[in-house]
Amino acid sequence: MNYVDIFGSTKDKRDLAADVIQYCIKTLMPRIRSLDISVKLTKLDGADGFCMEGEDNRTFEIEIDKTLSYEDFVTCICHEMVHVKQHVRNELVDKGVFKKWKGEEHIFAYSTTDEYMELPWEKEAYELQETLLSSYTAYRNSTKYHTGIHTKGCSVFS
Repeated sequence: MNYVDIFGSTKDKRDLAADVIQYCIKTLMPRIRSLDISVKLTKLDGADGFCMEGEDNRTFEIEIDKTLSYEDFVTCICHEMVHVKQHVRNELVDKGVFKKWKGEEHIFAYSTTDEYMELPWEKEAYELQETLLSSYTAYRNSTKYHTGIHTKGCSVFS
């Protein structure tokens, strides 16, 4: 069973975050049933969000800026969930100053936004966040979502 705990902000934002995370898990990692994700919705300076791997590649701490607009909030969660997928599948492995991306070592250092955007795991996260945002929006607007098949606001789910 996957566990997601969300803290901070308003009930509506927590419910939205839970919904987006559940959607991302089902889309990116449909067979994974052992995630433990803690999400903190807070005011951030200098970034929209962060994803940190915990004690193993199934435990994660995510922080999201609670002041983001609806679309940016959903997009940011999608982006961070791509990083969760990368760690879960061992596509991205932290090795201190180095990161392994799909078996290839990279120095985790950048001094400009352009250099950051060129990191291969960030390239993938930025590409997939847009795909996920689009498909999540279509899902939210679907009849299936609005007929009660979806369980909204679930913070612990399988």
